[in-house]
Amino acid sequence: MISIVIPAYDRVDLLRLTLNSIKQQKDVEFEIIVIDDNSLGNDIYETCKEFSVIYYKNKNNYGAQVSRNKGVELSKYEYIAFVDSDDLWESENKLYEQYRVIKDEPNVSVIFTALKYIDINGDLIKDNS
Repeated sequence: MISIVIPAYDRVDLLRLTLNSIKQQKDVEFEIIVIDDNSLGNDIYETCKEFSVIYYKNKNNYGAQVSRNKGVELSKYEYIAFVDSDDLWESENKLYEQYRVIKDEPNVSVIFTALKYIDINGDLIKDNS
């Protein structure tokens, strides 16, 4: 139902947190596609193997925009969710609720959510919700 595209460059520790938060989604079918923007080493590849997600490595460092487009190209579902490699999804129903809205409202083509800024320890810096 939904392809989740994550551009990533190094920062495998943050990517791991992101993947953990996504894997907790309930009541919706999804695939996760990580586009490695030519990181150094194999850490992102190994992490993707561990999480059983689709992995693709760019031949050069193109930036997040090109990586997102590559993820869309590789996706198998009609709906795309973008998430950065340092983001966390707080609710286990995020994808389901967004999918429900887009299916129930024919005039809706883009959905976004409020956000909270946290530091590396998970402490709240700013709440924009």
